[in-house]
Amino acid sequence: MVDVEVFGVPEVLSMLHDQSHRLATSHVRGMVAAGEVLVAVAKQQAPVGQGRGGSGRYPAGTLRDKIHAGVPSGGLFGAELTVYGDRPFYARFVAGGTAAHLIQAEAGEALATPYGPKTSVVHPGTRRNPYMRRAFDLALVPMFEAWKRVM
Repeated sequence: MVDVEVFGVPEVLSMLHDQSHRLATSHVRGMVAAGEVLVAVAKQQAPVGQGRGGSGRYPAGTLRDKIHAGVPSGGLFGAELTVYGDRPFYARFVAGGTAAHLIQAEAGEALATPYGPKTSVVHPGTRRNPYMRRAFDLALVPMFEAWKRVM
């Protein structure tokens, strides 16, 4: 029978853990740097309307001001770009467009139109405005450059 004694295993495991933590930390820093670039370009590409929002609920620039980047919670390794919060809920309609549709007033209410109050109107729909896609295409190279700077 041969006895083999191995020395330094805990130290090697500790060193590997430290190196993987450093690598993960630098990747997160790289994602944050790239995310900051993408947010800046996305905010430039975001449409800014007149601030009416149908009933005047949203001031001009709400969509642009709610674009944020961050590292997802829950320990996931990645990054996300979001239009933050419940406002503006209409971000998906701006990006994807809408089909023609009927808008009806609630019972006992009326819709304000240039032609006076109406109980319903036909909305002609809106063209899609893929501003996030444009932002990503424009920011791709600067994002990688920002990533490389912090790595």
